[in-house]
Amino acid sequence: MGITSGVGPRNDPITGKRSSHDGIDVAAPMGTPIYTNTPMKVIGVERKETGYGNSVVAQDADGNTYRFGHLSNINVQKGQQLNPGDQLGNVGSTGKSTGPHLHYEIHNANGKVVDPQTTNPANGKNYTDNVGFEKGKTLTNSKATPQKNVPNDNTTTKKDSTDNSKKESESDKNKRLKEENLKKQSGNTPNNGPRPKAGEVGMLENPLNKL
Repeated sequence: MGITSGVGPRNDPITGKRSSHDGIDVAAPMGTPIYTNTPMKVIGVERKETGYGNSVVAQDADGNTYRFGHLSNINVQKGQQLNPGDQLGNVGSTGKSTGPHLHYEIHNANGKVVDPQTTNPANGKNYTDNVGFEKGKTLTNSKATPQKNVPNDNTTTKKDSTDNSKKESESDKNKRLKEENLKKQSGNTPNNGPRPKAGEVGMLENPLNKL
């Protein structure tokens, strides 16, 4: 475990282009639990295959906003009040990520980016003290140990996507069968009697005439 990327300009690990990084990346094994060490309220939960992937956004009493990104599993929901020792989720590699890690990002009440490796003037503690991979321990002194039997939100996302594809194909099939049925009713099918000879006008029965 260790901080692999800090706050500030860097070469994007995927595109290679120069870009700004608003948080720190802490490498840890897939499935490692993430605990909060300070009271905060969950104000947002996202599950995406891009950007921060599966992430939790929370806010403390001082108005600081915290983002925990690239999670493999999320244990909380929007509006939930978190207390010290509560588990936010598990380390993952969802979204724009090259490997399992925690993206830890902070913005103060004015929306300005705060380096998590600096001291919080409100309490004199380092911002890395607010979260850890073990209950009651900080990010820098906790041991990262994967949790067993952790559900993976990535698997759920892919499964949902597959299910939608199946529903879409079934819809296409029903549409095709309906069109074929209409063709049969209108007489526009193979083997529907002799075709008109050259110079003759073939009249097809219109099903609307029967209404």
